[in-house]
Amino acid sequence: MTKTVKGKIHGTTIELEEPVLLPDGTEIEIQIQIRIDRLSHLEQAFGGWRDDPELDQALDQIDRDRHETRISLS
Repeated sequence: MTKTVKGKIHGTTIELEEPVLLPDGTEIEIQIQIRIDRLSHLEQAFGGWRDDPELDQALDQIDRDRHETRISLS
């Protein structure tokens, strides 16, 4: 018998979105297909430097470099 049920992982526990009526102790095989929520994935990526102590220094250096390379056209 094969049935597809969605759920969420919490540590080593899988919480199913709907009940599965199987006797306690029934052996099952699980195939995991990850559903990516694009917004939360992007939020994690954008926050990657949030706690980096060198970020302010790097941005300050970029700002200084940009202002030093201005060329007078007169």
